[in-house]
Amino acid sequence: MIVDHLCHGVSGGAAGAAVRIHRGLLGAGIHSRFWHSPKVQSSDSTPNCQPITWPTDKSPTAERIVSSVNRTLRDGWTKLRHYGNWAPGEEYFSTGNMRQTTNFPASQIDGDILVLHWLGKLVDYESFFSTVPPGRPVVWVMHDMNPFTGGCHFSNGCDQFTSGCGHCPMISKAHTLDITATTSSLKSSLYRNIDLHAVAPSTWLSGAAAASKAMSVVSSHRVIPYGINIDVFRPEEKLAARKELGLPLDRQIIAFGADSVTNARKGFRFLEDIWPRIDAANTMGVMFGGGRMAKLNATAEIRHFGYIRDAHLQRSLYSAADVFALPSLEDNLPQTGLESMACGTPVVAFDTGGIPDYVLPGRTGMLAKLGCADSLFENIHWILDHDTERLTMGSKARRLIETNFSQQVEVNQYRDLFASILPKMKMAA
Repeated sequence: MIVDHLCHGVSGGAAGAAVRIHRGLLGAGIHSRFWHSPKVQSSDSTPNCQPITWPTDKSPTAERIVSSVNRTLRDGWTKLRHYGNWAPGEEYFSTGNMRQTTNFPASQIDGDILVLHWLGKLVDYESFFSTVPPGRPVVWVMHDMNPFTGGCHFSNGCDQFTSGCGHCPMISKAHTLDITATTSSLKSSLYRNIDLHAVAPSTWLSGAAAASKAMSVVSSHRVIPYGINIDVFRPEEKLAARKELGLPLDRQIIAFGADSVTNARKGFRFLEDIWPRIDAANTMGVMFGGGRMAKLNATAEIRHFGYIRDAHLQRSLYSAADVFALPSLEDNLPQTGLESMACGTPVVAFDTGGIPDYVLPGRTGMLAKLGCADSLFENIHWILDHDTERLTMGSKARRLIETNFSQQVEVNQYRDLFASILPKMKMAA
């Protein structure tokens, strides 16, 4: 059996999760290949990782020119309509319309199963999905909501994707048949003609996909949580981790971080709200990720470690902390929370999206009322004030990751999925 993965990049939140799935399948003896955008450099550390080459459009010259002009105008108009309402820190928006065609690259992707990941800025939906070979099983691992919305990657509570979008709050001059409605309708018609299986890492995202108009036509829906390498992300002795990082041994530590802390959806403004109330004499924060929240430095100390690619350094940071704060307002299955729990550090987060799949109140962490800074502060403060309960939560968090969110569990579930959609003789090959 040959599995081909297609994803825009090789690093970052969604791409990092995709690469981990690819690596896990390789480790299980499955012939897995990872294809990415030709504009992205391949990862030297990832086996079987290479850029995709899109087939040359062989249609008549005049037809290609007309198509290119139409696509360029449509792309420009879509961006103009959206970015009129866009503000810094808001979520990415994409309709799957590219200025060039991206017909299915059959000369490269010739395996038994195609696994799609994050396709923004990579795939033109119409040309790609209309040329997928008939009968080729396609598994789409959804890292956000875009596969079934009219353009948004997270809907900010909007549920119009259930009826086919339109009247989109994210674009200017929205109306019944705006670009989001036509995009949703196009997705539905394209998905109907292929053997598409939707996989979501969280029960929340799977439920939203199943309720959507665009993905009501797919062959199956399944939840397969992200898997963490529990040998890499494991508890370190707390004082030893702090000494290694040069952190104080006598203060309580709150950790937080994300791929981009300036993304409004990640909710770091709530940490800005509560930070003046943190006991500066006995508490400090450690922060990692892209961006810098300058306001936090005005009170209790913050150590900013920047964007970290070294998993061992991440493990030390998680282990050194007493609690990990995860203030996302909407999220799939944030991997930072999983990694923290794998290192034995409980999580305090808002009760939203897929986070309740692993943050179990009173067992592996605490859930705050969505969007309530006071609730976030009270739950963090409670954990810091209850040493025995905090240690118990950390132990239970680690056991939950071992049982339900390890890379081996993830790989086994993908093997089961592949077995259910492929002939047995191909599974054995």
